[in-house]
Amino acid sequence: MLVKQPIVDWINQLKTDENSALKDLYSQYKKSCLQWIMGEFNIKAHEASEIFQTSVIIFYDNYKRDKLEGFTGDILPYVKGIIRNKCMEYFRKKEKSGITVTDHILINHVAEEDSEDKIKLENDISRMTFCLEILGEPCRSVLKLFYYDDMDMRSIAALMGYKNVDSVKTQKYKCIRRLQNIFFGHNT
Repeated sequence: MLVKQPIVDWINQLKTDENSALKDLYSQYKKSCLQWIMGEFNIKAHEASEIFQTSVIIFYDNYKRDKLEGFTGDILPYVKGIIRNKCMEYFRKKEKSGITVTDHILINHVAEEDSEDKIKLENDISRMTFCLEILGEPCRSVLKLFYYDDMDMRSIAALMGYKNVDSVKTQKYKCIRRLQNIFFGHNT
């Protein structure tokens, strides 16, 4: 089981000895993060390893650019957020090459032998596609622009006529919550 460590502890360790801190970060979280990437996103081990390495570099870059100042939470959710973004970027690149996220997930699952898992995955994909359809506007557009078109909040605000970036962030949060509620069958 992983021990929760506040980012502040990591920042202090980075200030003391960057190499040691990065090695510790890498060794402490590599195994669990790779398992999470492969399980959550169905990405093969060697690609998952590249995504994890890139995410650690981004974490370090964020530290060097003082983007972690004021962040008081645990480091693992922060790193997983970076990983999630890198996974979405990976899927967007696959889509540009003609392979959609859905295709990628299905291709990986076809290689697996457990047909119950394949059926469950296909049902989840169909259900998520349906949920996105019934989600409605402006949520569908906000989520598509952010996650699939890789637009930043400022561009989304300008394109969709929001007052500011914070309004888009609030809307995106509400949309994700609404999508989760629809997908998992909770009241909306």
